[in-house]
Amino acid sequence: MLSLDDGFTVAVGPRMTTLAIACFVKFNGDPVICPTLEDMVRALCQNGSCVLPLQQRFTPTLVSVLNNMNPDMGLSELEYFLINLTNLSLPS
Repeated sequence: MLSLDDGFTVAVGPRMTTLAIACFVKFNGDPVICPTLEDMVRALCQNGSCVLPLQQRFTPTLVSVLNNMNPDMGLSELEYFLINLTNLSLPS
């Protein structure tokens, strides 16, 4: 739904950003929720009006989670999520 209507995405962007961060913190290792979360973040990133607020709020959360990860763990859903996130093409 977010990727279909830019106006709707702008209207619900702040709430979706809050939801994305909360889900990311709580379920960052869940193989079912992570792909849905990726789609939500991708839709927000591809909307020029939503990308900056998303970056400002999501980046500190990402840094905190990455700093607290156990380095002995294998490639997790979180790392797949981050790889996919870094490969997004942002609006120009």
